[in-house]
Amino acid sequence: MYCVIQTKGVDEPWWMMDDWKEMIVLEEFCSTLEEAKELYKQLVETYTAKYQMKREKHFSCAFWDENECEYCESCEDCLQIYYGVLILTPEGKLYSEGE
Repeated sequence: MYCVIQTKGVDEPWWMMDDWKEMIVLEEFCSTLEEAKELYKQLVETYTAKYQMKREKHFSCAFWDENECEYCESCEDCLQIYYGVLILTPEGKLYSEGE
């Protein structure tokens, strides 16, 4: 099954750092790639209507508001909050067109 994931955190969704799963706010499983792409498209449209800032790589998209940040005590700085939408393959890898 393909998985469409929504994230919220200080990293853009395609970085998939060691702790990236902690950023997951919602997972939706789809039986086909076409179903996953359609859900991804709907979510991207929803986030696009809400956030002016957007960056997309393959089927992974990040949205943000430059005024929304989280203070990091260890780095003594304000880190940008990103909302992400991405598709994972049945193998758990980031989906990219042509795979």
